[in-house]
Amino acid sequence: MKILHLSDVHGETGLIESVAEIEEYDLVVATGDFENISVVRELAQIDKLVLAVSGNMDSRIIQSELEASNLSIEGRIVEDKGYFFAGIGGRQVYDNTARIISALLSMNNSTPLIVVSHYPPAGVKVDLTFSNIHIGKGILREFIEEFKPVLFLCGHVHEARGYDSIGGTIIVNPGSLSMGYYALIEVDTLKVELKKMQ
Repeated sequence: MKILHLSDVHGETGLIESVAEIEEYDLVVATGDFENISVVRELAQIDKLVLAVSGNMDSRIIQSELEASNLSIEGRIVEDKGYFFAGIGGRQVYDNTARIISALLSMNNSTPLIVVSHYPPAGVKVDLTFSNIHIGKGILREFIEEFKPVLFLCGHVHEARGYDSIGGTIIVNPGSLSMGYYALIEVDTLKVELKKMQ
Protein backbone atom coordinates (compact mmCIF):
# COMPACT_ATOMS: atom_id res chain seq x y z
CA MET A 1 0.00 0.00 0.00
CA LYS A 2 1.37 3.42 -1.00
CA ILE A 3 0.39 6.60 0.88
CA LEU A 4 0.55 10.08 -0.62
CA HIS A 5 1.31 12.26 2.42
CA LEU A 6 0.47 15.98 2.19
CA SER A 7 0.67 18.68 4.86
CA ASP A 8 0.64 22.44 5.44
CA VAL A 9 -1.05 23.64 2.25
CA HIS A 10 -1.72 27.05 3.85
CA GLY A 11 -4.47 28.12 1.48
CA GLU A 12 -2.59 27.48 -1.77
CA THR A 13 -5.25 26.13 -4.12
CA GLY A 14 -4.37 23.92 -7.09
CA LEU A 15 -1.41 22.15 -5.46
CA ILE A 16 -3.34 19.13 -4.21
CA GLU A 17 -4.89 18.56 -7.60
CA SER A 18 -1.49 18.83 -9.30
CA VAL A 19 0.21 16.33 -6.97
CA ALA A 20 -2.73 13.92 -7.06
CA GLU A 21 -2.51 13.78 -10.86
CA ILE A 22 1.24 13.08 -11.16
CA GLU A 23 1.73 10.37 -8.52
CA GLU A 24 0.55 6.78 -8.13
CA TYR A 25 -0.83 5.95 -4.68
CA ASP A 26 -3.52 3.96 -2.89
CA LEU A 27 -4.68 6.58 -0.41
CA VAL A 28 -4.01 10.16 0.69
CA VAL A 29 -3.12 11.27 4.21
CA ALA A 30 -3.36 15.04 4.83
CA THR A 31 -2.01 16.34 8.12
CA GLY A 32 -3.51 19.79 8.48
CA ASP A 33 -3.08 23.53 8.02
CA PHE A 34 -5.35 23.80 4.99
CA GLU A 35 -6.57 27.34 5.88
CA ASN A 36 -9.01 27.49 2.97
CA ILE A 37 -12.29 25.66 2.29
CA SER A 38 -11.33 25.41 -1.40
CA VAL A 39 -8.29 23.34 -0.42
CA VAL A 40 -10.49 20.94 1.56
CA ARG A 41 -12.84 20.68 -1.41
CA GLU A 42 -9.88 19.80 -3.67
CA LEU A 43 -9.05 16.97 -1.28
CA ALA A 44 -12.66 15.78 -1.44
CA GLN A 45 -12.42 15.56 -5.26
CA ILE A 46 -9.70 12.90 -5.14
CA ASP A 47 -11.18 9.59 -6.25
CA LYS A 48 -9.35 7.53 -3.62
CA LEU A 49 -9.62 7.30 0.14
CA VAL A 50 -8.51 10.52 1.88
CA LEU A 51 -7.83 10.60 5.63
CA ALA A 52 -7.27 14.04 7.15
CA VAL A 53 -6.88 15.98 10.38
CA SER A 54 -6.96 19.73 10.95
CA GLY A 55 -3.89 21.80 11.81
CA ASN A 56 -3.33 24.46 14.44
CA MET A 57 -3.98 27.17 11.80
CA ASP A 58 -7.33 25.71 10.73
CA SER A 59 -10.54 27.34 11.92
CA ARG A 60 -13.64 25.55 13.15
CA ILE A 61 -15.08 26.18 9.68
CA ILE A 62 -12.25 24.13 8.11
CA GLN A 63 -12.76 21.43 10.73
CA SER A 64 -16.49 21.35 9.91
CA GLU A 65 -15.78 21.15 6.17
CA LEU A 66 -13.45 18.19 6.73
CA GLU A 67 -16.23 16.46 8.68
CA ALA A 68 -18.91 17.32 6.11
CA SER A 69 -16.71 15.97 3.31
CA ASN A 70 -16.13 12.68 5.22
CA LEU A 71 -12.37 13.30 5.27
CA SER A 72 -11.76 13.87 8.98
CA ILE A 73 -10.58 11.08 11.27
CA GLU A 74 -9.86 13.34 14.27
CA GLY A 75 -10.26 11.47 17.53
CA ARG A 76 -11.25 8.30 15.65
CA ILE A 77 -9.74 5.10 14.34
CA VAL A 78 -10.62 3.79 10.89
CA GLU A 79 -9.48 0.59 9.21
CA ASP A 80 -8.27 0.26 5.63
CA LYS A 81 -6.22 -2.39 3.83
CA GLY A 82 -5.27 -4.21 7.02
CA TYR A 83 -4.16 -1.13 9.00
CA PHE A 84 -5.76 1.05 11.66
CA PHE A 85 -5.44 4.82 11.09
CA ALA A 86 -5.76 7.05 14.17
CA GLY A 87 -6.37 10.80 13.78
CA ILE A 88 -4.94 13.48 16.08
CA GLY A 89 -5.72 17.01 14.89
CA GLY A 90 -3.83 20.19 15.66
CA ARG A 91 -6.70 21.99 17.37
CA GLN A 92 -7.55 19.33 19.99
CA VAL A 93 -4.35 17.33 20.47
CA TYR A 94 -4.97 16.18 24.03
CA ASP A 95 -8.65 15.40 23.57
CA ASN A 96 -7.99 13.50 20.33
CA THR A 97 -5.12 11.56 21.91
CA ALA A 98 -7.26 10.59 24.90
CA ARG A 99 -10.02 9.35 22.59
CA ILE A 100 -7.57 7.30 20.53
CA ILE A 101 -6.02 5.75 23.64
CA SER A 102 -9.46 4.85 24.99
CA ALA A 103 -10.44 3.25 21.67
CA LEU A 104 -7.19 1.28 21.42
CA LEU A 105 -7.49 -0.03 24.96
CA SER A 106 -11.03 -1.22 24.32
CA MET A 107 -10.14 -2.86 20.99
CA ASN A 108 -7.33 -5.12 22.24
CA ASN A 109 -6.35 -5.82 18.65
CA SER A 110 -2.99 -6.57 17.04
CA THR A 111 -3.78 -4.77 13.76
CA PRO A 112 -0.83 -2.48 12.83
CA LEU A 113 -1.42 1.20 13.62
CA ILE A 114 -0.67 4.34 11.59
CA VAL A 115 -1.07 7.71 13.32
CA VAL A 116 -2.21 10.75 11.32
CA SER A 117 -1.26 13.85 13.35
CA HIS A 118 -0.66 17.52 12.66
CA TYR A 119 2.04 17.84 15.32
CA PRO A 120 5.18 15.69 15.48
CA PRO A 121 6.25 13.96 18.67
CA ALA A 122 8.86 15.69 20.84
CA GLY A 123 12.58 15.16 20.52
CA VAL A 124 12.99 13.94 16.94
CA LYS A 125 14.57 15.37 13.78
CA VAL A 126 11.19 16.32 12.34
CA ASP A 127 10.19 18.65 15.20
CA LEU A 128 13.36 20.76 15.16
CA THR A 129 13.07 24.47 14.31
CA PHE A 130 15.68 26.60 12.55
CA SER A 131 16.75 27.81 16.01
CA ASN A 132 17.42 24.20 17.07
CA ILE A 133 14.45 23.98 19.43
CA HIS A 134 12.30 20.85 19.60
CA ILE A 135 8.64 21.91 19.41
CA GLY A 136 6.88 18.54 19.12
CA LYS A 137 4.38 17.30 21.68
CA GLY A 138 5.56 15.16 24.59
CA ILE A 139 2.19 13.41 24.80
CA LEU A 140 2.66 12.16 21.22
CA ARG A 141 6.09 10.76 22.01
CA GLU A 142 4.60 8.97 25.04
CA PHE A 143 1.85 7.63 22.79
CA ILE A 144 4.42 6.22 20.34
CA GLU A 145 6.43 4.62 23.13
CA GLU A 146 3.31 3.00 24.58
CA PHE A 147 1.40 1.89 21.46
CA LYS A 148 4.26 1.45 18.96
CA PRO A 149 2.55 2.44 15.67
CA VAL A 150 4.36 1.38 12.50
CA LEU A 151 4.06 4.90 11.05
CA PHE A 152 3.49 8.37 12.50
CA LEU A 153 2.60 10.90 9.77
CA CYS A 154 2.77 14.58 10.74
CA GLY A 155 3.62 18.10 9.56
CA HIS A 156 3.61 21.51 11.27
CA VAL A 157 7.38 22.19 11.35
CA HIS A 158 8.10 23.27 7.78
CA GLU A 159 11.87 23.41 8.18
CA ALA A 160 12.06 19.90 9.66
CA ARG A 161 11.10 18.03 6.52
CA GLY A 162 12.34 14.46 6.70
CA TYR A 163 11.89 11.28 8.66
CA ASP A 164 13.14 9.77 11.90
CA SER A 165 12.22 6.92 14.21
CA ILE A 166 11.34 6.15 17.79
CA GLY A 167 11.90 2.45 18.40
CA GLY A 168 10.31 0.72 15.42
CA THR A 169 8.03 3.67 14.55
CA ILE A 170 8.91 5.67 11.43
CA ILE A 171 7.94 9.36 11.76
CA VAL A 172 7.46 11.32 8.52
CA ASN A 173 7.15 15.08 8.03
CA PRO A 174 6.78 15.68 4.26
CA GLY A 175 7.37 19.43 4.49
CA SER A 176 4.92 22.09 3.43
CA LEU A 177 2.96 21.50 0.23
CA SER A 178 2.72 25.31 -0.04
CA MET A 179 6.47 25.11 -0.83
CA GLY A 180 5.97 22.13 -3.17
CA TYR A 181 6.98 19.36 -0.76
CA TYR A 182 5.23 16.03 -0.14
CA ALA A 183 6.06 12.39 0.54
CA LEU A 184 5.25 8.93 -0.76
CA ILE A 185 5.39 6.07 1.73
CA GLU A 186 5.36 2.38 0.82
CA VAL A 187 3.76 1.02 3.98
CA ASP A 188 4.65 -2.65 3.59
CA THR A 189 8.39 -1.90 3.33
CA LEU A 190 8.34 1.45 5.23
CA LYS A 191 10.20 3.07 2.33
CA VAL A 192 9.87 6.87 2.42
CA GLU A 193 10.36 9.12 -0.62
CA LEU A 194 10.55 12.85 0.06
CA LYS A 195 9.49 14.65 -3.11
CA LYS A 196 9.19 18.15 -4.53
CA MET A 197 6.89 19.40 -7.26
CA GLN A 198 8.68 20.57 -10.40
